[in-house]
Amino acid sequence: MKPTKTWEIGDLVKWVSGAGGSYTEKRGEIVAIVPAGVAPPHFPSLCKRYNATNAYGGGGKRSHESYIVLVSDFCGRKPKLYWPRASSLKPEAKEEILRDDPSTRKVIP
Repeated sequence: MKPTKTWEIGDLVKWVSGAGGSYTEKRGEIVAIVPAGVAPPHFPSLCKRYNATNAYGGGGKRSHESYIVLVSDFCGRKPKLYWPRASSLKPEAKEEILRDDPSTRKVIP
């Protein structure tokens, strides 16, 4: 599915991620743009640059532009880098990112 919006580095986004019947809303900042038909950037260098861990679950090239998103939990743990489906990204207000706290994240049934 081709995404309807393109994003820029620095844009704040949110999306719903799910596995095993549990769904969580994630929020973060776009830190890299992956062109269509290209594998994602070398994650160790991105992890080092942002002092983050890699939460990217794998996958190959995508047929559309996609994005690497840095998500912080604001609890002293390292932030994580994700490679969500571009079509699932929605704009997020900076105030929501700053207030984000794992205890207030929504779990969608």
